[in-house]
Amino acid sequence: MDTLHGVKVPDPYRWLENEKHPDVKAWVKAMNGYARKQLAALPGRAGLLKRLGELSYVDWVSAPQRRGKRYFFARRHKDKEKVVYYWRQGEKGRPRVLIDPNTLSADGSISVKGVYVDFQGRRAAYKLSQNNADEATLYVMDVKTGKRSAVDTIPGAKYASPAWTPDGRGFYYTRLPVGGKIPVADRPGYAEVYYHRLGQDPKRDRLVHGKTGDPRKFIWPELSRDGRYLFIYIMHGWAKMDIHFKDLRRGLRAKLQPLALSPKGTKALYDAFAWKGRIYMHTNEGAPRYRLFRVDPRRPARAQWKEIVPEQKDAVLNSFAVRGNRLALQYLRNATTELRIHTLGGKLLRRVSFPGLGTASNLTGNPEDDTAYYSYSSYIRPTTIYRTSLRKGGRSVYYQVKLPVDPKPY
Repeated sequence: MDTLHGVKVPDPYRWLENEKHPDVKAWVKAMNGYARKQLAALPGRAGLLKRLGELSYVDWVSAPQRRGKRYFFARRHKDKEKVVYYWRQGEKGRPRVLIDPNTLSADGSISVKGVYVDFQGRRAAYKLSQNNADEATLYVMDVKTGKRSAVDTIPGAKYASPAWTPDGRGFYYTRLPVGGKIPVADRPGYAEVYYHRLGQDPKRDRLVHGKTGDPRKFIWPELSRDGRYLFIYIMHGWAKMDIHFKDLRRGLRAKLQPLALSPKGTKALYDAFAWKGRIYMHTNEGAPRYRLFRVDPRRPARAQWKEIVPEQKDAVLNSFAVRGNRLALQYLRNATTELRIHTLGGKLLRRVSFPGLGTASNLTGNPEDDTAYYSYSSYIRPTTIYRTSLRKGGRSVYYQVKLPVDPKPY
């Protein structure tokens, strides 16, 4: 019996909260047995289960990413539990397995937490976790041979998202201290950014940014495509972010400069991408539906930012990307996706045409490549990967999920 605001409230089922008690275990077993008996007697249940399985277990493929002359993608097979990572030699080459987590352990307890390929497509950094836990260890493999490096093994990689240098000789990443001395709730505040050079003992990795000391802050690095600008992101919870950066032409010891800081008393999110001597900044600062700025890294003060795509009144700018020396802007308008192509100066060139109202990803590709890919689906169209040209537009099917249903009547 509980007393809430002066009122006595009985709770005769309180004893069921202890799932380890023998009486609770017996009760659960009896209830499960009763439910299974009743469900098994329902007519048509076997056919319904069979059809639901056919519709639930279907193939899925991600848009490919070119790295050097190789193309990398992920695929979920309808008869496998976990996503398999592949690569091709050329866009239409034979698929070859990069990592298949379904074969890493007999009981399926080892998971892949991320795959990060260098720009030449020669090596892949990847994270594995034991017992499907959040904690992970970072490894590096040779793509062609599939052999794992005996040296480049980095524990404490729970938050690591390796940012490769253009020459593929190393990467920047976030690392946590290992061991059980730090309480789990405090560990985010001990995360630090390091630079790892391939072939070097990770214990000798150079510290780039020290810990924040605050478990409410998350820190990670990003590197510009040309390797010149290193960005350090510091996330304060889920609605506030700061970005600092440094020009690596001045050396790794160059001082970090503030780039984007949430104004005092308010919260703002930022996403930066450097290309051809300019930084493009996506933010909801002063614009809850987001807008886009262009920043000269030589004059990064907030007052010097130039707005090139203003906030829309009836659409949210979910993301942006530089593809084919153009800006690809992904909007959410009336619960559907709208994809626009702009010049680097912000001028609208065209809207990407879809087969109908639906949901689409932003363009996958490289900043310098004219060819890009995107995923599209709707209530009546299965997931399809399209190929498009940034210069010419248009689209062609790269891959389409095959479903045991005909959507044409709908």
